[in-house]
Amino acid sequence: MKNLCDFHEQLSVSFANKLLINFLTALYMSAAKLTHFPDNPGLSSSASELKKILVAEDNDFNFFLIEAILSPLKLKIIHARNGMEAVNLFHAEEKIELILMDIQMPVMDGFTATREIKKINQNIPVIIQTAYNYDHYRKQADESGCCGFIEKPLDPAVLLSKVKQYIA
Repeated sequence: MKNLCDFHEQLSVSFANKLLINFLTALYMSAAKLTHFPDNPGLSSSASELKKILVAEDNDFNFFLIEAILSPLKLKIIHARNGMEAVNLFHAEEKIELILMDIQMPVMDGFTATREIKKINQNIPVIIQTAYNYDHYRKQADESGCCGFIEKPLDPAVLLSKVKQYIA
């Protein structure tokens, strides 16, 4: 009987988390739709090729939120779950125009990944997106070659504006 109760409790928690994720995603998507961009930067001149950005984020929930917020821009979003994967994907993919980089990730942190990516292409814009809003992290972001710093929880208008600034 105890196992059945444990299972039911686990199922209830899982369902509640899913409901919360769905609610927050819908909320962020609604906020993103309120921000109007008349010229969609995601469409290239041929209108067949979407602009690519790389999002390095180990937390799936945060990635889904970023994806939802950026959905009005109609971008191709490539997901890296750690810093090493970000470096490898950047090396393998062509025409990535912007990177959103988390700081705290497994395997390789965001600052190290940024420095490695800058060895491949020093002109690629990298924006740090993190919950750690401390001066020493901002200084480290500058030293790593980042062009921006966005705090979590993400403000949809700020994220959209920053991304549009670099892919327009």
